[in-house]
Amino acid sequence: MPSVGSLRSTTGSQRFTFTTSATTAVLPMPRAGATADIAIRAQNTAGWSDWSAPAPVYNPMPPAPGAPTVTGTSPGISIAWRLTTAHTNYLIEREESPDGQRWNHPTTFDASGGWAFDRSPQPSTHYRYRVAPVNPDGSLEPWSSWSQPARVPSP
Repeated sequence: MPSVGSLRSTTGSQRFTFTTSATTAVLPMPRAGATADIAIRAQNTAGWSDWSAPAPVYNPMPPAPGAPTVTGTSPGISIAWRLTTAHTNYLIEREESPDGQRWNHPTTFDASGGWAFDRSPQPSTHYRYRVAPVNPDGSLEPWSSWSQPARVPSP
């Protein structure tokens, strides 16, 4: 009888077990920032061993995207950022300032990909932006740092 092993993973309320005759196995990782407990056991002609003590496997949070690059054009501000792995949806936060020193009125809007265009800025007002990747469950990854301020040129 060939050697066979079983792996058991528990992530939150999800649990799965699978059996393989390979010496390695690839398991789905828990979502970013979560821990899964992995246990193994083996089978040979004498039968199955007991399950090993669970070993925690932590999937770290991905790094936040870098600060977006912003460019003021007429009629708005172009916002671009580096995409993070496995994310297609992002939340953008915008702050405005009349003088580029005191920031207020945070506003958020959705975006996808690594680019967005904000058509609502007013000339002579400074704006800065930051982005956060959105997970499939709606939770947010860490926010980027703020962009450099940008303004829409006066007409």
